Amino acid sequence: MANVRESDLILNVVFTPGTFELLQLFTRSVIERSSLGIRLVANGCEGDETKLMTAFVRRHRSRVVEVYDLGTAKMVPHGRALEVLYVERRDGSHFGFMDSDIMASGAFAHALVAKLRGAAAVTSGAPTWSAETVQRRDSLGVAGTDIFDSDGFVYGSSYFALYDRDAVDDTRARWGIGFGAYRGKQLPPAVRERLTALGRRYALYDTAKVLNILLQGDGYRLCHLDHENLIHIGGMSFYLSQLAVRQPHLRPAGPIGKRIRMATVKARFDHAKFAALTLQALVEDGSLPALPSGLSAFEEQRLHEVQDVIVRLVATYSDEARRLH
Repeated sequence: MANVRESDLILNVVFTPGTFELLQLFTRSVIERSSLGIRLVANGCEGDETKLMTAFVRRHRSRVVEVYDLGTAKMVPHGRALEVLYVERRDGSHFGFMDSDIMASGAFAHALVAKLRGAAAVTSGAPTWSAETVQRRDSLGVAGTDIFDSDGFVYGSSYFALYDRDAVDDTRARWGIGFGAYRGKQLPPAVRERLTALGRRYALYDTAKVLNILLQGDGYRLCHLDHENLIHIGGMSFYLSQLAVRQPHLRPAGPIGKRIRMATVKARFDHAKFAALTLQALVEDGSLPALPSGLSAFEEQRLHEVQDVIVRLVATYSDEARRLH
């Protein structure tokens, strides 16, 4: 793939209802710690929230290109939002996106952009709530946290990603597959056959997983690099949106979904809730919530780490935080 400059790339950051007011601090950190461009994407957000986003664009107009409203009354699944953006907004040779609860504690983008040399896609941003990035051998599907297979195959992530458009266009045209999440039985027969031939046939695939598999099956290279300065809490958008508006489709649906996801939903939700409460308390009065009881050693360590990085985030961008009072 052709060399690309960091400043040529734009990250689409999708915000769901009730999330922008607090999570804008995360986006601010990425602006300050990189030269990547940013597009704010409103997914089901109401007028007051899009006004906050527009004000953010005005404050950071040299780096934030626009607020793009998906124009839907209700929020749509993340993969569908990415599909709309891919078709409607062409920002040069690459397509990028990032979860709204990802922050930067230092420079990170140069290392990821360098990986694009010779690769069709680079992903990053494994969430802090999970130590597992390798798919279980008995799994019925490819979950969001399944970044690698046990044989070393790279599924990548849909948390932070940069894609070469020529490669994606080629695979999309060949297979008719986009960035969405899929049930295996709903895939076109030719795609199911190809996934079987590649040894990657499952009942469920999270956002972008099918596309990432097929890209590699078509001979393109995909790599994943987690960077210490790129911190993804994971699940904060889900938690904050659940407070703002009930969205039944966000919950695991059906027996297969429950078997794959319910074991991890509580851990993710509790982690995100504590992070959100920490951020909200710091912004409102500078206090810190106590850690919940009954945690494992791993969970306690991760929550301490999350609280520490959020404290530093609010202190670093106190000018932005003061606007939230």
